[in-house]
Amino acid sequence: MLLLAPLLWRMTQVESHAPKAAKKKPPSAAQEIQFVLTFTTSPKRVGIVYLGQAVWSKDAPESQEEFSLKLPWPREGGELKFKVEWTDEAPLSVMRVELTDPADNKIERSLWGRGSVERVLNFP
Repeated sequence: MLLLAPLLWRMTQVESHAPKAAKKKPPSAAQEIQFVLTFTTSPKRVGIVYLGQAVWSKDAPESQEEFSLKLPWPREGGELKFKVEWTDEAPLSVMRVELTDPADNKIERSLWGRGSVERVLNFP
């Protein structure tokens, strides 16, 4: 019985099993991200939202828009919400997004729709 005492003592001791606070990663520094937006039908309006904040928008964009934004961009990539508003009489349309991240990786995504479309696109 005495041989089991140390084991029983360890098992009955109150230990904090609460999860340890995860280390918060410092926010990534803003980096230059290149964008090329191409439209099959020119929309009335287009906008980009990052972490709940509007970071770019344009009324009556051209069929192709090229620009760059400074955004905190993690190595793993990120998510951007795109808001596109085509005219009501426009046919099914598509917006191609070509993003070049700080590591010079080109990533392409497409957004299809009619009328007003809001969609989050992932860029790994």
